[in-house]
Amino acid sequence: MGIRQILFGVLIVVLTAALGGYYAWRQWQMLRRLRTDATIPDDERLFLRNQAWRRLAGSVLMLLFAGLFVGWLFLDESVSVIERQGEAARVNQEPQPELDPAQRAFMRFSLGYVIVLLLLVLGFLGIAGYEIYAIRRYSVQHLRRIQDERRAMIAHETARMRRERDGHG
Repeated sequence: MGIRQILFGVLIVVLTAALGGYYAWRQWQMLRRLRTDATIPDDERLFLRNQAWRRLAGSVLMLLFAGLFVGWLFLDESVSVIERQGEAARVNQEPQPELDPAQRAFMRFSLGYVIVLLLLVLGFLGIAGYEIYAIRRYSVQHLRRIQDERRAMIAHETARMRRERDGHG
């Protein structure tokens, strides 16, 4: 593995871990604030609490991804050795060499490792997608509430103005 690949991998790990840690800390602060702040309405408190837990779960997945990616940086060299053996056989137009049982087991482990990494990414994307859906649902509920309050206010003012116009006010 080249120095550029190692540096890029380390950069990905550091950024992912830093972002995951920062956002986990922020969501933990939000949960603590929600426990003590009595001025937040109940429906907003419920939304913010659920949002904080979703984001905390996403942060944990980011931290797990960073940790597993560190492990992949070490596994990649061994996978590359096996890959180079197959490439050399292909260049020399020889049949593909049979993997010994240890190499076969290692390749299965590596494949499982990559699948777990991809499942973490899928889980993170799923949480992000659900977060977008939850924000949209909450904003639509608030928009409807505002529209209903505005209609009620207009109806009340219209009735008041009619009473005053007719001399009953």
